[in-house]
Amino acid sequence: MMLKRILLFSFLLLQFDAFSQVYNVSVDDRNKAIDLTNLALKKIEGNKLDDAISFLVKAISIDSVFRPTYLQLYKICLLNNEYSKTLIPYIKKGQRVFMEDDELSYYLGEIYRINSDLKNALLEYNAAISYSKTNGEDFHLVHYYYFNRGNCYYKADLLDSAIVDYSYALKLKPDYSFAYLNRGICLYRRGKPKEACVDWQKSDELGCASAMEYLEKYCKNNNSKPDKQ
Repeated sequence: MMLKRILLFSFLLLQFDAFSQVYNVSVDDRNKAIDLTNLALKKIEGNKLDDAISFLVKAISIDSVFRPTYLQLYKICLLNNEYSKTLIPYIKKGQRVFMEDDELSYYLGEIYRINSDLKNALLEYNAAISYSKTNGEDFHLVHYYYFNRGNCYYKADLLDSAIVDYSYALKLKPDYSFAYLNRGICLYRRGKPKEACVDWQKSDELGCASAMEYLEKYCKNNNSKPDKQ
């Protein structure tokens, strides 16, 4: 007698009214998705990104709840930003499947930031940060959520908000040299050169190669302001 094995995935969708959505995926379909994703990985390693995308999209059509597939789509966006507009809808599909997934929201925020879409980047970073409060701030990427949201605030000249985010990133990762560097820039531009120089000194001690440039240029009785990056 042949037994049909079914994997059940249940997710509670928290929107206006809570309700359950059940995804039924056979073992055969899961294995196909795994094989296609592994094939895509090889194509990515060989820089054959079009082929990789074809395999990943097919994997999603077979098994939309195999999370690693969505993560590889993000990797492709980092390798070649020209694919971003095409792949964003698929990553958003992953968001709908994996409700309140802070990592996926962060990755979307990164894609938007790379494309200079600060408005949507901030929306995704906000979502990632909100979800991380529940999912756990011990996840190894969470300090980047704050750091890159801070970078968006900085580009929008919202220096106080940027300082708050850089400070929280440092709370999560006290040895984050780039957070000290960027917070120092914001502090300097807010008229706090002494605090800025302390941050740049700390950044330099932690190994940030750019920090010494700021120390030499702005911490030796020089009143000029750092250029906006």
